[in-house]
Amino acid sequence: MKKITSKLLLLMMVLVMAFGLAACGSDDKKETTTSGTTTGGTSQTQAPTSTSAADNKDSKSSGKMYSSISEYLNDETVKKALSTMEKSVSGSGMNIKVTSEDDKLIYTFTYEKLEKTDEMAKQLEEGIKAQDATFQNTANQVKQYVDVDSATVVIKYVDSKGEEIYSKEYVSE
Repeated sequence: MKKITSKLLLLMMVLVMAFGLAACGSDDKKETTTSGTTTGGTSQTQAPTSTSAADNKDSKSSGKMYSSISEYLNDETVKKALSTMEKSVSGSGMNIKVTSEDDKLIYTFTYEKLEKTDEMAKQLEEGIKAQDATFQNTANQVKQYVDVDSATVVIKYVDSKGEEIYSKEYVSE
């Protein structure tokens, strides 16, 4: 069980690093959107992916980069960061998938060979509780970049059969 907790903490750190990379990339793009150049002075022509012209207009008028969490996840910088995160857990007995649903950013960690036990749920709850501030900060950061009333980050763990072991939601403040 200690091995599982160690993997959990490692994966949480990877998650934080990946989101940090995505947020940094988004911040550079935010500067590009308004000024036409990045802080390094190089021109950047790639614009964030948009689901429609109307969504893009609404997003820019609010000062946010993305009109939805789905649009945020489709940004090339974010995709690259998430791909790096997914590769980093490869071979650990767990995989991760990041999806969106309405105003929710959902991180689903799936144990490839383990089945749910009460002890696992307790261990995961303790490990996630120790990272509450990090995940709350992540929800707050998502709200800064995405035009939503409140952003929710969901951390979900499931076993090899797809049964939820533990989950927790963090709503932006």
